[in-house]
Amino acid sequence: MKQIIFSGLIALSVAGTNTASAAPAAVADITQTAANSAQINPVPESMSVPLATDKSMHQTADASELLLEKLQALQEEMQVLRGRLEVTAHDLKLLNTQQRALYDDLDQRVSAVSKKNDELNKAAQSNALEQTFNAQAVTMTDQQAYEAAYELIKTKQYPLAEASFKSFIEAFPHSNYVANAHYWLGELHLSQGELDESIKHFTVVVNDYPQSNKVPAARLKLGFAYYDKGLWDQARSQLTTLNKRFPASSSAKLALTRLAEMKKQGL
Repeated sequence: MKQIIFSGLIALSVAGTNTASAAPAAVADITQTAANSAQINPVPESMSVPLATDKSMHQTADASELLLEKLQALQEEMQVLRGRLEVTAHDLKLLNTQQRALYDDLDQRVSAVSKKNDELNKAAQSNALEQTFNAQAVTMTDQQAYEAAYELIKTKQYPLAEASFKSFIEAFPHSNYVANAHYWLGELHLSQGELDESIKHFTVVVNDYPQSNKVPAARLKLGFAYYDKGLWDQARSQLTTLNKRFPASSSAKLALTRLAEMKKQGL
């Protein structure tokens, strides 16, 4: 009997020991499961970290407002600078215009003075030459005086040639060379663009000396001078008359060429 009771006690003791050792394993299993669950389903950061505080939000708003104010200030400054630039550009343009006007006025004044000096020098030279020519003409024939004046054209001393031919006409008004002298005066004026003066001398040759051998050339140059003046009808009349009266002359051929050009131009 005692043996049976002792055996039962030993069995109970062993069972109690097994139960006690099994309990921690259960706890360990629960802990491990919780850890695995945390790894599989982590807690959102937004739930674990607090949102920005009101203070930081106010600081951000203040910084944005300050940046906006600086941007507006820069825009206003740019507008002011742009306005100043426009004013400066206008002033510069006005200054350039004034300087150009001043320069043009000065240039005109200098040109006028230079032209006046040239005219005075030419007149003085002409007077001196005329006096010399008149003094020499006393001992010269009309032919010699004419040839002396014509020699100045050949040597391209045009101002002196002009003065010499004028003096020749005054010294020998009835010479057979007067028509030639007027013709060369017309040529000299035409070469200098003095159309009215050239027309005057060529007209003298055509009207006052119709028998002169210079008439065809004088009428041709009349046509050219009128053409240069833009007087198309007068130019056409002189060239057409030349071709009718002197058809075999070299001047007539040149007249036909100019008439053909005028026709192409619709003049």
